[in-house]
Amino acid sequence: MKKTLLTVLMLSILLPATLFAATPTDEEVYQATVAVLSVFGLVFMSSMFGEAPANVTMDMNMETGSAMMDFENFPVEDFTESMAEMMETTEEDPIVFGFSEMTGKILVNEAGNLNMDVTLTGGNVKTLVMTSEGEDIVSIEANGKSYNHLKEQLMNAGN
Repeated sequence: MKKTLLTVLMLSILLPATLFAATPTDEEVYQATVAVLSVFGLVFMSSMFGEAPANVTMDMNMETGSAMMDFENFPVEDFTESMAEMMETTEEDPIVFGFSEMTGKILVNEAGNLNMDVTLTGGNVKTLVMTSEGEDIVSIEANGKSYNHLKEQLMNAGN
């Protein structure tokens, strides 16, 4: 009886903590999405000067405009720091990375639709899935939860 009571007590303490810890804030999801899209752009740019960086497999079709990037334990902060050094730039408002590594795929099809499905290590946002049609974001999901209410904010991020 004591073991059962102790087990129930421990579960009642630990279970809510793990459930709530896994729910990222809107700001964390927004920042992670902006950071992943920035990494996509930087990797694309760096591949124009040579090969794709280590831990990234890239397939581009210049005729159709489609591209696929496959990231495997990609060290995001190390890469962006090396890009900044190479380009001799410093940012007044640097991108906030809430994660250290990224694994997954980012695809751009012939119609220009961008789809990402990535796993992030080192932050509250563990999984991030986004789909778009043209310039419109269709859906955003983080840790299995919909964050579609952030679509407008992300669409206006560059304005």
